[in-house]
Amino acid sequence: MNFDGIKVIIFDLGGTIVDDREVLHNTYCRVVNSLGTGKMPLERKEFDRLFTANWIELYHRIGINEDPQKLIRMFKQISLQPDYYTNIKTYPGAKEVLQKLRHKFRLTIATSLRMDELNLLCTTGVIDPLLFDEIVAHDHVTNLKPHPEPLELIMKKLDIAASDCVMIGDTVSDIMAGKNAGSKTIAVTWGTNSAEDLKRAKPDAVVNSWQELEKLFL
Repeated sequence: MNFDGIKVIIFDLGGTIVDDREVLHNTYCRVVNSLGTGKMPLERKEFDRLFTANWIELYHRIGINEDPQKLIRMFKQISLQPDYYTNIKTYPGAKEVLQKLRHKFRLTIATSLRMDELNLLCTTGVIDPLLFDEIVAHDHVTNLKPHPEPLELIMKKLDIAASDCVMIGDTVSDIMAGKNAGSKTIAVTWGTNSAEDLKRAKPDAVVNSWQELEKLFL
């Protein structure tokens, strides 16, 4: 796939730029167990396989149908603690490649994290917000990926056509969001969903490292 003509790169965050998978699974397990329903949390492998931007579905999968706002409050009681972010790191090569891409492309993020969570990631130095022209979080949209709304909002803010954008992410919902928005798509295999599931979503390209991703553009 030729990515000539791309002007804007839209990145997913968790599982793509930063490795938060173990932390997310541990927090999910803590929430499930604290509800006292007797339900068993999904094992890590199944959690990764089923993970989407709409993570409330992971509770529904095991028969927990609590008010989503309650689950969000419980999750945030854990995730907004400063020590929560000490175990979240950027993937090897991510910072270096982002710095290089920044000179040629407009970089953006479309994430299901909320702004208070993002702000902690920024203040703790996990991500550098100055690298990105726009960041669209959960708070900014009504519909999460795979709905195209987060991507369409970025396109509107930057006044850019979908054909000039590429969506890069580690889940099938990222790839489907890109397809639904009309952009090109790249799946990365170092995150949550398996390479097999990502390939079945038919992205325009699949990469196995940040170095491979760099070669597509520079």
